[in-house]
Amino acid sequence: MDRYYYNGNRLLSMKDSRRRKPFIYIVESNRDDGKTTYFVRKLVNDYLNYGKKFVKLTRFRTNLDDGADKMLGKVLPKFYGGLSYDYEISSDKLYGKVYINGEFCGFILPISGAAAIKDSWQLFTGTSHMFLDEFQSETNEYVKDETTKLISIQKSLSKQCDSSDHYLPLYMAGNLITLLNPYYIDMGISDRIQTNTKFLKGDGYVLERHYNDTAAHEAEDNGFLRAFSKNKYVTQMTEQIYLNDTNTFIERPSGRREYIATIRNGGQDYAVYLCYDAGVVYCSQEVDYSFPRKIAITTEDQKINYVILKNSSNFISLMRWYFQNGCFRFRNMKCKSTIFKLLCFRG
Repeated sequence: MDRYYYNGNRLLSMKDSRRRKPFIYIVESNRDDGKTTYFVRKLVNDYLNYGKKFVKLTRFRTNLDDGADKMLGKVLPKFYGGLSYDYEISSDKLYGKVYINGEFCGFILPISGAAAIKDSWQLFTGTSHMFLDEFQSETNEYVKDETTKLISIQKSLSKQCDSSDHYLPLYMAGNLITLLNPYYIDMGISDRIQTNTKFLKGDGYVLERHYNDTAAHEAEDNGFLRAFSKNKYVTQMTEQIYLNDTNTFIERPSGRREYIATIRNGGQDYAVYLCYDAGVVYCSQEVDYSFPRKIAITTEDQKINYVILKNSSNFISLMRWYFQNGCFRFRNMKCKSTIFKLLCFRG
């Protein structure tokens, strides 16, 4: 493997937090790191060497049109000079079939088609692993209930004709876009990642945060990108920061403040203040129970005088504006986690 490209061998050798073989392997890094190339080459190599068939996941059925070109159009000519690929899409646009040198090697499946894939699971038996690239969307465009649909697809594809399940791992690769992505929220990762986190283990998953110096230096040497040095997209390419997340500080602002809401999460109440002198919103556990606006993040948290989160869309939109503009402060990690859940609500 060329030095320039990301090498995921260490990630794939890791055990999860329970010292078991993970079902999900995640890598995030600065752009042009080579992580996509690594995993596409793994899929191709495993097919050529062991006959393992793959599933490349996309979000929407429209993504099927150029699915094979995006996956193999650059990789095969560069690393497999004697190989060619073909591609055909089913008439109902439920799946694409990929061929290398005329031999079937894998599927491209849209996450949005989870229900139809469940009904047609027999078509997809015999696959060995799945790959989801760009799992953090730059445009915040996700399939509705995307993580739930992905879970459904994994269960459908891992089903065998004898009704048993087989090990079907998922590889996920993405640029540093936001901690507020649905995968990190649903897997409980958002509030675990710190600035110095390089590897993270959870129940069923392992995660690597990688930084490619070569890719960063290439971006720094690019005159066009230097002209936009203040643009956060360019900054994300050269530094290990999230594109849509400004630094979220754990500190207590001073000066005048106004109580604006109580948030209930996981059976605990949190206070939200608007701090006039600091120009930020502050979340703490200094709760004023007499204040009328009380919001429950989950149905389990709902009780008398608490409004369910889905009925507070205007408040959520305002809080997102403050967060995206770097105007949030937190008392501790619990407060940070609560605000993450609030901002990620997609009801």
